[in-house]
Amino acid sequence: MVVGVAVVVALALSLAGGYAIRSLNDAPPEVVSTAPCVGPRALEAGGTCADPFGPAPDTVMTTRNEYFYAPPECDEVVDALPGVDAGTSQVCDFRSGAQGLEVWLVGDSHAQQWQGAVFDLARVNGWRVTTSYLGGCPAADVAFRGFRVPWSESDVSTCRSWSRGISDAIIAEAPDLVFTSMAARLHVIDDDGSGRSSIDQYAEGLRKDWVRWTAVDSTVVVLGDPPFNQEVRNPDCVAVNRGAPIECARPREQAQPEDPLLAAADPAAVPGVVPIDMTDRFCDAESCYAVVGGVPVYYDADHLNLEYARMLGPTIWSALQSAPGSPLAP
Repeated sequence: MVVGVAVVVALALSLAGGYAIRSLNDAPPEVVSTAPCVGPRALEAGGTCADPFGPAPDTVMTTRNEYFYAPPECDEVVDALPGVDAGTSQVCDFRSGAQGLEVWLVGDSHAQQWQGAVFDLARVNGWRVTTSYLGGCPAADVAFRGFRVPWSESDVSTCRSWSRGISDAIIAEAPDLVFTSMAARLHVIDDDGSGRSSIDQYAEGLRKDWVRWTAVDSTVVVLGDPPFNQEVRNPDCVAVNRGAPIECARPREQAQPEDPLLAAADPAAVPGVVPIDMTDRFCDAESCYAVVGGVPVYYDADHLNLEYARMLGPTIWSALQSAPGSPLAP
């Protein structure tokens, strides 16, 4: 019996060790490539890359590619924000004892897909980041009705309560930066009867919140939504066309219709707002792609591959540094 127990213990330790190694190997790398012609940089290179839309070495999405991956710095769940559901908010502290910027990232899962890039910037610059997400729900003062289809009254009420609660929390905390994004084109809102387009109505609701946030001296960084995936192609297109992902290219006007976020983000209308449109990191003048620079763009039918999103961190940083009035301007 003792021998048997010893064997079981040894096997358990072996399995635990193997799991630890696999977990470590599956974790995202500390840094992502910034080499020319790799990932979105293939679209920056002025047409000099040999095969900017050619096959990716690996098209299988694993833990390394999860857009919702949270690093060890994200260890504090916030459950006391007024009007905000417990469990939707988290603090990720990258300050290492120094006094850095207070930064928020808010929206639905289309905001969450940018957190890898924001966390990379936070780690380098010593920021404390508060995140708050509610799936399918906009951080905007709009008459929300549902995501893709109308929701139940209970779910609509939950969304609207979270949205107003997170806006009030931002006003109370007055962070230095508020990053925001959402799948605005897929949100269903009630028509206000004004005869205006749904985009104009949505943009008005976004600006209402942004005016309140900038009034407490927060800079609002609006991350435009990436091109559609499942709306314009089979989500398995890259796997099916692994050797020729160019088959997954779709016309730019089809894959990237007008985004209410960017329609609203006019610094002349709302001083203190920084719009960041990264369409040209996904598309050229004619088409939008599912593999760029040997890197799959999407993790799943609706969200970015973490690796690709992180590769856009330098683009976000450059936009922040060049924006008039930005707290990060040189």
